[in-house]
Amino acid sequence: METANASLFFLVLVALVALAVGIIARSWRRIPSPSSLRILSTLPLGHRERLVEVLQGEEVLVLGVTSQHIQLIDRRNATAEEISQRNLPV
Repeated sequence: METANASLFFLVLVALVALAVGIIARSWRRIPSPSSLRILSTLPLGHRERLVEVLQGEEVLVLGVTSQHIQLIDRRNATAEEISQRNLPV
């Protein structure tokens, strides 16, 4: 009977550890909320390709966007003017 109790205790302990690891992993993979992103400009390059400048926090990301893929092309610090645009209505 003692081995059954010890086995049950061990299974509950393993389940709790797995649950804690899952919760921690989710919080680390958190994606920035859409409200923290702002599109500054877009430049069409073809039928389904474009360059997009996105303000994220205090950085400007230049992205190459296709129908299949998004590629980070450049990253730079935002200017004061670009940061002030963050609070303007869309």
